[in-house]
Amino acid sequence: PAAHPTLPGQGARTLVGLEAGALTCETVDDEETDVMSVSCVLRSGVAQADDFTCVMVGRSVCDGKLEAAHVLPKQRLKRAGYGAEVIYSLDAAYTLCHRHHNRNDRGLEPVPDSLIPERCRRFAVQYGRPA
Repeated sequence: PAAHPTLPGQGARTLVGLEAGALTCETVDDEETDVMSVSCVLRSGVAQADDFTCVMVGRSVCDGKLEAAHVLPKQRLKRAGYGAEVIYSLDAAYTLCHRHHNRNDRGLEPVPDSLIPERCRRFAVQYGRPA
């Protein structure tokens, strides 16, 4: 199995009240991209880009591990013909805790555009959604 990347300061940082160990990686095998651990690498890079913080921190209670939330749905990007280099780029996702990711995906607590990192807003404009 491939080694998982180590995050700087892992074990010492606080992630929205959680220990850095809460950001875990599991090995995935994506048949379409033939990439091992792409989920882990994306989540680690996105969390680092967002300073290891859920973008919704302070708006409501954060809970669970940090996750990478895609600014545009992966399936939409795949249907448009984009490959892994676009779909799994750091600009394609931002950091949410599990609770906020679930609530955002279900439409219960959408992430306001003003909280989405600028890199992701540029990605959305470039690959399919107006600013």
